[in-house]
Amino acid sequence: MKQPKKLTRDQKECLAGHGLNWRDWMLVEELDGVYVVSNKKTKEIKWIGASR
Repeated sequence: MKQPKKLTRDQKECLAGHGLNWRDWMLVEELDGVYVVSNKKTKEIKWIGASR
C-alpha cells in the first residue's frame, strides 16, 4: 500500500460532505473521481466519490 498523504482543502470538504471527520483520515490514492482514504487510528480503508 502507498504511503498516506495529508488531505487538500477540496478533499477535506469532500470528506466532510460525506459525513466523515477529515481529521481522522489520510489520502492513500486519488483515482479518476474517487478518493481512497485510510483511517489514522483503525487503518480502515474507504473509497469516497470525489464531488468536484
